[in-house]
Amino acid sequence: VADPPIYLPAGGSYRVYASRGTEWSTDSAAFAGTASGSVTLHLRHVVDTAGYLAAEFHVHQVGSPDSPVGSDERVRSALSAGVELFAVTDHDVVSDLQPFVEALNADDLLRVVPGIEVTPFPYGHFNAYPLQLVSNANGGAIDWGRGGTEGFAMTPGEIFTAARARGARVVEVNHPRGTGTLGTFQQYFD
Repeated sequence: VADPPIYLPAGGSYRVYASRGTEWSTDSAAFAGTASGSVTLHLRHVVDTAGYLAAEFHVHQVGSPDSPVGSDERVRSALSAGVELFAVTDHDVVSDLQPFVEALNADDLLRVVPGIEVTPFPYGHFNAYPLQLVSNANGGAIDWGRGGTEGFAMTPGEIFTAARARGARVVEVNHPRGTGTLGTFQQYFD
């Protein structure tokens, strides 16, 4: 995947690094700010992962209020890190980044599964995936607030049921130990 050139201030001394996740070695090379052209680096496959996929199941991007990473950049960062499968789990919005993978012609390297991080304030955070994208403002996210009609957020059990009804094969409790709403287990089970 070709990226646009990176322009650096002239006269500086630089070191360029390359990596591609934990399966591969790293390499680096010195680069003078007066040179033009390119740097050639060599990576070696050092860990045999035949029969396994490098996966990440809690990934945010620009769809989440706590992530400034654009969709295209999120896909590129996964490719550069050697991730082969990830679930995009933005807060309370369902996103599908597979079209970005296809635009890069990287279908043979990466698969993105649409998902969600359901974020009810009283109960913690819950990931659910895979989900079908629905064409509305939030991609068909689970309305844990019930549209404000009942005054109470969905309980964790109701969230799990709603996620499974939407087709989620995996529903998980995120960061169960922590403070505030991030410590679901500590709030309710300790």
